[in-house]
Amino acid sequence: MKTVEKNILIQFQYYLMDKGYSNKTRMNVMHEVKQFDKWGAYQKIRKIIGTNYTDMLLYIKHCNAIGNQKKTIYLKLLFLRYFFDYLIREKHATENPVANIQLQGIRKSRLHDILSSDELEKTYFNFPSKTTTEKRNKVIVGLLIFQGLRVEEVKSMMVDDVDLKNKKIVVLRGRKREGRILILRSEQIRHLKKYVNVTRKMILRHTGKSTDKLIVSYGSSYNTQNIMRKCLKQLRKINYQISTFDQIRASVITNWMRHFNLRETQYMSGHRYVSSTERYKLNNLDRLVEAIGKYHPM
Repeated sequence: MKTVEKNILIQFQYYLMDKGYSNKTRMNVMHEVKQFDKWGAYQKIRKIIGTNYTDMLLYIKHCNAIGNQKKTIYLKLLFLRYFFDYLIREKHATENPVANIQLQGIRKSRLHDILSSDELEKTYFNFPSKTTTEKRNKVIVGLLIFQGLRVEEVKSMMVDDVDLKNKKIVVLRGRKREGRILILRSEQIRHLKKYVNVTRKMILRHTGKSTDKLIVSYGSSYNTQNIMRKCLKQLRKINYQISTFDQIRASVITNWMRHFNLRETQYMSGHRYVSSTERYKLNNLDRLVEAIGKYHPM
């Protein structure tokens, strides 16, 4: 190795182990990081941790030149994205040069950076709940992280859809989704109960609004889009790996796939077709390595 310190690579391997990736996946990730490092040394990039967007475009051009297929290049970029995310977490780097790169032709197959159940729960527990708006927003975050709800499902949920006594919520059928009944986690019950019985009523009194919607804003508008935008901004401060609400939902469903069968996951996800649920198998990096390695060896 010429541009990445050995101790950083060792710690990165431990990081991958903590994430639960298989030996094969870890070996593939480390191999790609080392290959990228060698390429960087040849290009006279003094330190890989300082790689920028332009450098990554040159690397993609190099991969094309040596005959790599698009899916193989995509996998290489995914590995490098994990590596730079790790560098940012450990404060070795300040930006991820892979973050905004999308390859044409495989956009529909684009996978999210999947957060583990532990990472999601940690994010929920670290989400503040001191102010009135924070108490409301923590309820939103709980529904996203524990029940994997779509943003529009959270926004359209009614107070009567929450059954605190039986610790369940009802998600109504939509134009492109199936209805379902989901179990509430014990971690949510206290915050939900306080929000429904106290906080929400305070907001309604303060704003003079009259609505049966579960989530209500502090402003004059009934639109909750601004609430969701602020929620996401706060989530990103707590966990820098979070990029979108879709990523959170994809993480929840992918984690469900590891503990429940396909039909159970389909029901909990509200997917109308089982094929929609099957797509989330690809979010498992170990399976992705195996699938792409079979047809597009690196």
